[in-house]
Amino acid sequence: MKYRFTSILHPITGNIKLRFIVGIFLLLLLPGSVFAIDIEEVVWGFNNQQTRNQCIPVSILLRNNTPEAFDEPLQLNRLQFDGSRVGAPLVRKVFLAPFTSQWVQFYPYISNSYQTDWSLNWGPGFLSGKKLTRAENNSNPNSELSDVRSRIILSRSDGIIRKVGHFKQFPEELFPPSVTATDSLDEIIIGHVPRWDAARKVSFMDWLYQGGVVHLLPDDPTGENLIFTTSMVELNSPLEFFRIGEGLVIRHNLKLSQMTDNVLITAVNKIHEREAENILNHPPEVKQSKTVSSQYNNNGYGDINYNLLHELTELTHPDHNWPLIYLMSLLYLFMIYPGCFLFHKRQKNSRYRNT
Repeated sequence: MKYRFTSILHPITGNIKLRFIVGIFLLLLLPGSVFAIDIEEVVWGFNNQQTRNQCIPVSILLRNNTPEAFDEPLQLNRLQFDGSRVGAPLVRKVFLAPFTSQWVQFYPYISNSYQTDWSLNWGPGFLSGKKLTRAENNSNPNSELSDVRSRIILSRSDGIIRKVGHFKQFPEELFPPSVTATDSLDEIIIGHVPRWDAARKVSFMDWLYQGGVVHLLPDDPTGENLIFTTSMVELNSPLEFFRIGEGLVIRHNLKLSQMTDNVLITAVNKIHEREAENILNHPPEVKQSKTVSSQYNNNGYGDINYNLLHELTELTHPDHNWPLIYLMSLLYLFMIYPGCFLFHKRQKNSRYRNT
């Protein structure tokens, strides 16, 4: 009986093992993209470099090759040398329609040259994921992070991230909507009016105010100066170069193919020399201290505002009779002592007389 039971059990267990092996074999034959999204491209910062001690935009081009929509949160993690995750993860919810691609951005803080390995994770418990390939400039683990100036060409949204001439193109749609992520950008070349939303326009102008350098090229078809609108109208100045906050805007009459590092460096240094010469030849005058009234006299509305403020100030100044206040204070003290003492003593003596 025992022999018959084991003889029946052997074919059953054999079939289960065979099915398991066949299933594993089929899973290995299927492409990995069926089970997860694909990472087609990763761009570190603006010129594909990791800049030390700054927040940089990490642009990741994702593709969904499955017939089902991908609607899950993604997690960007910093990896240690052994591949384990360390630090707080960056999470972003992403929706990818079937068979479509989309750029996704994270803004990590790059602290030093030894923390350059990252991973993008998704799925239950964020167990699925892929390791992000580091930039070409930092492929050597013993190399330091780049400290060179970051110069890019702002390209249209349909442009790809590639090197054109001496500089890399950077699609306008990837420009960060927050100025915090623009610290690693030093100079930008613009040859067209970007189609930005309000947040990216404000971020760009804030970056410029903080000390960015913009190289404006003429419009390619017409050769005329670019015309900006809304919050970027300050760039419409016809001057050869001008300041916006701490930033510098320089106009060039060259084509994009003629722009090189030497051309940009020479143009910036020339302007710095002219500004230094102007300061030496025309030192700033020492401003004398001015009264409140003299500061407003240059404006037509200044006198009215000053008179109104002066009247309000006079109303808040109380007119105290200090001699009378001091006299009443002394009388109050004398009333407490010896006044109260003498009054109490007199009341006590009169009580004894009555008894």
